[in-house]
Amino acid sequence: VDKILIQVYRDRMLPLATVLTPNCFELSLLADVPQIRSEAEVFEACRQLHDQAGIPTIIVTGTSFDDRPGVVSMLVSTNDGEAFAIDTERIDMLFTGSGGLCCALILAWSIRCPDTLRMACKHAMSTVSAVLRRTADAGPNAGACGMPELKLVQSIQDILNPPTHLVTLRNVT
Repeated sequence: VDKILIQVYRDRMLPLATVLTPNCFELSLLADVPQIRSEAEVFEACRQLHDQAGIPTIIVTGTSFDDRPGVVSMLVSTNDGEAFAIDTERIDMLFTGSGGLCCALILAWSIRCPDTLRMACKHAMSTVSAVLRRTADAGPNAGACGMPELKLVQSIQDILNPPTHLVTLRNVT
């Protein structure tokens, strides 16, 4: 987006947010920090946004760093100091729509499990992992934008009953 819009998001939209779900690139823009290269830098940027904009919950999706090869993580930070990660196997393919799917699932599971952020995020990440695996296993099936179309219909059981064995939850200090 145009740089002026980034400032609008920072100044006007962030203070209204209760949950923020950026990827690393979006987090770096919103926190106005250089490229994020580690989990520690993710949580530092989150702390900055908690303090400056008062956002209660920040869930950074699709993170992957060199010190954890083959792993993709969802990193979660709350303004009361809770920090955890949910890890799964990284699939070496480009997908379109996985971030939107992840955010929709976080919302759905947050409503279904209102008192358990960890469970909501674990269910969301489990389902995304299962959908991406199924999509990758289906082989080349380029959609309208040249990337594989997510196998959502074929993954209905994973959406309804997330396969939590596909992910690992860990505390971050």
